[in-house]
Amino acid sequence: MEAVGDKCWFDYISDDVLLHILCFVPRKFWVDLTKVCSRFKMVCHDKDIFRYTDLQNCVGLTENRLKEYLGAGRDLIEVLNLNHCYWFTSTCLLNSLLKCQKVQHLFLLDCKLTINALAKVVCSLECLKTLVISVASLLEFSSEINLNRTFQQSLKHIENFGIHTREDITTTAPRCQQVSSQKTIFEYCPNMETFCMIASPGMNHKENRHIIHPLIKTEKLRNLKNLSINSTAYATTRLYYFAILAKSLAQAGKQFMSLSLSGLDKGVPILGLYLESKTFNKLINTLKESCMTLQSLDMSGVDLVNLDAFFDMDKPALQYLNLSHTLSTMTYIMLLRVSRCSNLVSLNLQGASGTKTHWGQHNLEALGNVLEQCKNLRHLNLSDLHLHLENNHTSPVSVLTKYNITGLRSLALSSCSLADSGPIKTSSNADYVNRVSGKRQRIDRHASSSVAVAAEMSVCRLQAACPHLESLEIINPGQRVALDNWPSTLPLCPVSCLVGDAQLIQVSRWTHLRYLQITGSPGVTKNDFLKAIGESCQSLKILHLAYIGLGAAMSPAFWDCLQYFPALLDLRIEQTQLSVNERFLRSCQACQRLERLVLVSRTGSVDTQSVEHFVHSVCGLFLIVLLTDMTLKNSDRLQATLQRGYECSRPGFLALVAPLSHDKANQALQRLPLIHLVGITKLASTVATRPFDGDVRPQNK
Repeated sequence: MEAVGDKCWFDYISDDVLLHILCFVPRKFWVDLTKVCSRFKMVCHDKDIFRYTDLQNCVGLTENRLKEYLGAGRDLIEVLNLNHCYWFTSTCLLNSLLKCQKVQHLFLLDCKLTINALAKVVCSLECLKTLVISVASLLEFSSEINLNRTFQQSLKHIENFGIHTREDITTTAPRCQQVSSQKTIFEYCPNMETFCMIASPGMNHKENRHIIHPLIKTEKLRNLKNLSINSTAYATTRLYYFAILAKSLAQAGKQFMSLSLSGLDKGVPILGLYLESKTFNKLINTLKESCMTLQSLDMSGVDLVNLDAFFDMDKPALQYLNLSHTLSTMTYIMLLRVSRCSNLVSLNLQGASGTKTHWGQHNLEALGNVLEQCKNLRHLNLSDLHLHLENNHTSPVSVLTKYNITGLRSLALSSCSLADSGPIKTSSNADYVNRVSGKRQRIDRHASSSVAVAAEMSVCRLQAACPHLESLEIINPGQRVALDNWPSTLPLCPVSCLVGDAQLIQVSRWTHLRYLQITGSPGVTKNDFLKAIGESCQSLKILHLAYIGLGAAMSPAFWDCLQYFPALLDLRIEQTQLSVNERFLRSCQACQRLERLVLVSRTGSVDTQSVEHFVHSVCGLFLIVLLTDMTLKNSDRLQATLQRGYECSRPGFLALVAPLSHDKANQALQRLPLIHLVGITKLASTVATRPFDGDVRPQNK
């Protein structure tokens, strides 16, 4: 701040302008701002600073600073977001929250708050309208509601409720009789409008599969407008929540604004019980009734065969549609009907290939119809699909660039869609590409050069058509990755394997990129594309790379180009034979703003001393995950050393080091906070998907 005479330029701006500036400063620096000068201290106590308090994933915030901030704004805070503040103890949260009597919207996702402490907090808030929580046991939470009358009375004003059920797969699942004999939260929340159930990724098909009928009256759901349910780990818990869905669908004329049924058909023998006959017909009728009001619909993993009537109706309010991994035998018919949603902002068609492995000419023509009608489309996911044509009439890039897609901000594509070529025919004169499993696939050498050149031109054309992309994913359909919940059933695409250096270097043309994922590009031989992307995409914050190249990526020199990503915050690399040594970590250390690092390698090696030095050097790092072939003894020692060394000086620091093939890895992942498990540790396509934030409202990005 340069001085003008004997005054700072801050002295010439009004308090209102200064307040507006300070509202953009993260709240974890609030204590430091109050110590700048007396004027800053006065402005920092303004009601606008405290009214909406967002401390979500505020790593680095100590318990003392949290108490000081909440104590100062105790009578002013109306919205308090503590989502993913997993390092605070239950006692600290309880003592701090009891002071905030005016909170109306409270978010505690991933927080370590016991059920008893949660009950005390809710009972102290008389005007609570929104509550989002994480619980370790559905049975314990349900029991507390049924036994605590004060808790029941405090829930009467709740309008929006979200619950994250973090179930440990090593413990015993709740019995159906125990859960079904208790009343649900709907019994005590007559004004409930929003219900969101979030579960940690993972399925357990070995538990009890009997149908559960929770004690809930249909009329208690009359005000429900937003419903979001994700698959949980236990079949008992899963059935419990879908029984609530069945009860909500039993109301005549029911209309929803937001409906998410992700994973409804995952484990068909379990949930199929609710999709038969009357219940499934009620779902169809509800969707029809909601055509004019529905704004967000997530039917990922659901059989769409009997939903033709719904997609054939106009849906003027629908903006967010997720049809990933749908089981439709006539995808192009579905797309033609989707085009009746003219106000779509987000469309997810990941893996929506039905019974066929390729999208044919009809599918691409239907996609063009969607692009022509949906002029407000901002997010499009076409990954996990074989989009190269067998008849070579029209390429996916030609369809995309034919229409106005300059408004796209997020795009996910199968890498084979970048090639304007027909199928690859095998011959005696063929190269081979390794798969993750170790098998080799033949690729015609004569076709390689023509496909590669066409792919390079396709990337250039696509960049010219949508130059303002901020998120881009290029994924090889059929590529197997570790920790995958929905492993692809498609074969590894030979056309995708030909996309290599010349094509990926063109990605650097998207200079506004903030997130980039490249998965399954064995055709890469050099690291020039990494250098070009790092130098051109100065705003890139998140980089995910998996199975890049064959022998090239195993060379230590390949990863030297990581030094060209100084603004990187999240880095995830999954690669066979990855050497986490001093040279590799020195390149990562050049990313001085790095906050999260995840390295996955089935046959990789780890230099423990270099890892310890790296964590010490990168001061902003608060998550490091190493899943390699280290022995259990060495991984436990390294994890304990890192956790003990930095958990006090860096609040929120987490270290997870485990053998990838050991049972300990799965158990450790179940205990990982949701924001790290879903956000970076498990590799998945995130374009046109809703975040796991406990809020069923659509994204506004």
